[in-house]
Amino acid sequence: MLVPSEPTEESGADAIENLEQAAGETTSPGAQGPCGDGAKNLLPYRIDGNLTWWFNAGSTPAGSSVANVEESLKRAARNITQSKNSCGLADQVSVTQTYAGRTTVGAQIDADATCKAKGNGKNSVGFGALPDGVLGLACVFYDGDGLVIEADIRLNAARDWYAQKPASCSGRYSIEAVATHEFGHVFGLGHVAEGAHGNLTMSRS
Repeated sequence: MLVPSEPTEESGADAIENLEQAAGETTSPGAQGPCGDGAKNLLPYRIDGNLTWWFNAGSTPAGSSVANVEESLKRAARNITQSKNSCGLADQVSVTQTYAGRTTVGAQIDADATCKAKGNGKNSVGFGALPDGVLGLACVFYDGDGLVIEADIRLNAARDWYAQKPASCSGRYSIEAVATHEFGHVFGLGHVAEGAHGNLTMSRS
């Protein structure tokens, strides 16, 4: 039996705008410093060993370089599995990921930000329609033992994104930053409270 996870969505108004924030490297007023904050929230599923995933390259928004977007997504996945951080903390993540290339298969996520009833057997990451207030969303399908069968990520194609930080990123969102957060959900990490833990990758903003 496949069990779709509850969608994990990010508010466009409060979304992460750059990798430094996504990695907990800037200051969120009132929150603990990122290097001393060990908060985590584990979701009820896990990946057994390795996640192999594909990029739905045809979904890339017009005006964006497919190659640059692809590299941003690959870095985002590595940020989680290699515990990328600026605190000098050792990598304690045992699971791995493999980028398998480009695909035409889209994420099993509907435009109303709900997970489809079942997966299609391929872990897809790409862009597509989502409600105005949703920047990115991860849907994870897992069995009765909590083992992940499929995981998909969709970023809102209607938003303004960047793969390489421009001189001005006002009103634009970092693909790597948001995808890092969404890959966190794929690998079993839930949100942590923004007020107390706003400098961590898995905070809501």
